[in-house]
Amino acid sequence: MKNDIRNLVIRVDAGPRIGMGHYVRCLALAQHWCLYGGQASILTNIADERIGEAPGISFLKTLGATTNPDQLIELVERQCATWSVIDGECFDEVFLAKIAKKGIKILFLDDNAFLTSYPVNLLLNQNIFAVPAMYTGKTKAKLLLGENYTLLRTNLLERQIRSREHPDVATKLLVTFGGADPLQLTESFLSNYTGLSFDNVLRKISIRLIVGQMNPSFKTIKLLSKQLPNCRVLYGVTNMEDHMRWSDIALSSGGSTVWELSFYQTPMVLIPASASETKIVGHMEVNNAAIIIKDPVKKSFKEVFERLNALIENKEYRLSLGNNAGTLIDGKGAVRVIDAIQKFTN
Repeated sequence: MKNDIRNLVIRVDAGPRIGMGHYVRCLALAQHWCLYGGQASILTNIADERIGEAPGISFLKTLGATTNPDQLIELVERQCATWSVIDGECFDEVFLAKIAKKGIKILFLDDNAFLTSYPVNLLLNQNIFAVPAMYTGKTKAKLLLGENYTLLRTNLLERQIRSREHPDVATKLLVTFGGADPLQLTESFLSNYTGLSFDNVLRKISIRLIVGQMNPSFKTIKLLSKQLPNCRVLYGVTNMEDHMRWSDIALSSGGSTVWELSFYQTPMVLIPASASETKIVGHMEVNNAAIIIKDPVKKSFKEVFERLNALIENKEYRLSLGNNAGTLIDGKGAVRVIDAIQKFTN
């Protein structure tokens, strides 16, 4: 990596309302950047948590208003960085223009093309539904669109073997509703699960329930789970790949975890928790890569449990879902993004 682009400055936040998805994908880019010999500084509201701490990555806490660009500009200049990475729906055209005016190159991570203009150099939308028409007339940036640019953390890619064994009958269920779970799907799942009859197939499987670090309801979730000896609750895990590999089936929301589960060819039942997640899971369904269920709380998770029960005993369907999901993500997205940065600079 050339010295003039060695330092990368990233601006991203996380929290109970916005979840961890923006942060996790920026962390993934930072990890790969450092593998290429660079240094990455992450300017974020959760710097004190030091989530994803690794050699070459430093964390700096935001001061003042979220959308004040001054701290980012000062950090870029102090680090003698050429590029900044910006990710978050709170950053608008005015914020981006102020950064660009300083001569700082911008890689902007987007999801829904809500802005009227994008005064940036590279525009990344890793969603499966992203197409150039979303940005027509809005930017002169080079577009990096679609699942070929999906950013996966380096620890997910360490294992050479992605394929999984599908038992005749599934016995292990992974449940995860993201870093924050603003719809409280975790509590709803547990509350309704306890109402299942004891002869229900789902009562006999092992469950690992992952609670994200931005979820404020951990104590309530832990209390609910005490009624379920087959359910293990884990908080703020740093080895998510191990739990994905362990599972036979995953029940998840429709955020960035979908791409990680896809990489590991995991049969999935997905519940969208936002408008953008609805788009993501819709395209997963079109590709026959997941089972989609909307508004499960209204039906006391009845449909969720029915679909899970059907999957448990249908090896061929699980195999098909897992294989289709695996074809969508090859794990090289971060490499392609870094290559685009280097080629743009050169």
